Amino acid sequence: TFLKHYPIQGLVSARDSVRLSLSIQNIFDYLPKIRSSRYYDLDRCAELLSATTLTLSNQLIKILREKYSKNGLILGLNYDSYTKVYKEVEQGVFEKFDIEFELFTDFFVDLGRKTKFISKSKRTPADIIKNLTLHHVPLRERLKDIHHFRTSHERLRSVVTEVLGGGKTEDPTAVREVEEAPVVLF
Repeated sequence: TFLKHYPIQGLVSARDSVRLSLSIQNIFDYLPKIRSSRYYDLDRCAELLSATTLTLSNQLIKILREKYSKNGLILGLNYDSYTKVYKEVEQGVFEKFDIEFELFTDFFVDLGRKTKFISKSKRTPADIIKNLTLHHVPLRERLKDIHHFRTSHERLRSVVTEVLGGGKTEDPTAVREVEEAPVVLF
């Protein structure tokens, strides 16, 4: 019955980063109920969390693609809009996950110690968590790389605009090329 009430539907049906964050909160609020499950051990709970991160990653990709369906990328946005979207995802989803995961890790290790849990694979609860595959991490790293590129590109764009547009003679093709670089590059 542990899995019967697992709140994965909120994650699957989320259509924005706010709902993703709320569903992450609901999932991590539900996971401690494993204590009352006789048939769901810590190994299976860790596998469930790993599968949940895969769903999180897929859903976030789906949301970003649907929201920015022009090219499926958020790179076509102006920098201010892009920064707002990035912060919603980074702070609203990934940092929320990190906070909840840290609390869950403490709970998981503590539960394993209290119940003298012995894994079928002879691993301790700390080892199980340490070796857990978090499928959303590559997406997070990719978004960080893109953010670094966009931040550097925005600095370049502002310098080019200032240098070429500072006087009376502005070269619109150079400025346009710099502004279109993210979309062309990715």
